[in-house]
Amino acid sequence: MRAGPPLVLLAPCLVVLGESWETWRCFPHGQSSPVYFSLLFLTPPLLLLRKRFPLAVFLLALPVLCTGAFFAPLVPLYEMARRYSSRTLLIGCGSAYALIVFFVRFFPPLGEEFTRECLSHYLVAFLAGGVQTTSALALGMLMRARRELAARLVELTQAHEREKRLEVEQVLAAERARLAREMHDVIAHDVSLISVQAGALQVTAADQPTREAARTVRRLASHTLEQLRHLLGVLRTPDGTADRQPTLADIPHLLAESGLDVTSRLTTCIMASAAGSSWTPHVQHAAFRTVQEALTNIRKHAPGARVHVRLHEGLRRLHVEVRNGPPDADAKPSALPGSGLGLDGLLERARLLGGTFEAYPLRDGGFLVRAVFSPRRPAGQAVVGRRVAGAPAFRRSS
Repeated sequence: MRAGPPLVLLAPCLVVLGESWETWRCFPHGQSSPVYFSLLFLTPPLLLLRKRFPLAVFLLALPVLCTGAFFAPLVPLYEMARRYSSRTLLIGCGSAYALIVFFVRFFPPLGEEFTRECLSHYLVAFLAGGVQTTSALALGMLMRARRELAARLVELTQAHEREKRLEVEQVLAAERARLAREMHDVIAHDVSLISVQAGALQVTAADQPTREAARTVRRLASHTLEQLRHLLGVLRTPDGTADRQPTLADIPHLLAESGLDVTSRLTTCIMASAAGSSWTPHVQHAAFRTVQEALTNIRKHAPGARVHVRLHEGLRRLHVEVRNGPPDADAKPSALPGSGLGLDGLLERARLLGGTFEAYPLRDGGFLVRAVFSPRRPAGQAVVGRRVAGAPAFRRSS
């Protein structure tokens, strides 16, 4: 690769040098002069400067046309067409070359009678000069267009990559904002309870040190709540209201709109409104997302399968279970893309809410997603990826 640029630079010079030698040899003995010799053999080294000074090299190479060597000026003419976009400059230089070729090579000596053969010589001269000039200019302009097109493609590729990065950043920013709003709601709720409990302790405590400590805790809780609202207030929606989070009452509508063959078993707690439910909004939201993600995976990986959704309460916990059978043999899997992190997100939600989560394939070719949520938010552990004997390994989805 390193020998490429010197070779490209020297190759035209060697060709011109060969043409100069052949032209010198063709001169009749005794008619050659030092001027012709200088023009023929000083022009090839001059072409080494064509990359830096194409116009100057072209003008200095024009006199060599008087010797009958016609290739040397074409090299800087091509370089000008490759570098410059000025039509006036290119047309002027090309016309100068063509006219000199015409008059030098084919113009009859003074005093010679003009004949029909001269007319044919003129026509050939005109065509030869035009073809040589047009070829050099066209090739140079073609290389310039190719270079500009390559640069444009690079710019478009970079712009596309920047657009993709911005799109990803916007999606991530929106997701972070949504999670921050949820964290704000959770933390604000807990800090408010701390403040209320501290206020109650301040009123009911018998000794003064306990009342002072309760007053300090209440003051710090109120200050923390104000700081939290100030820092995360900008993460609210543009109209100043928080996004409505889905609840347990929205699950029947989700099942009806899924487009799957779903049978469900929902207890009366599901039919209650969000305000009347005994479960916190965060648990209801997590349960809804669990069912939603499971249905999405079934549509993508097991089209045509029968689905059974069950939600019930037991031992002060909310149990969510989505089970599907094997996919229909005649149905084609969906080509919808996914991030592959949907089940991981459900696992994280269950862990933060002190619940459990598991997802694994069944022996009959189906799949089971099960989550259990506690009414409170103690530090709990979630289980994911449990295997059943004879079943394939845990499959990430979405």
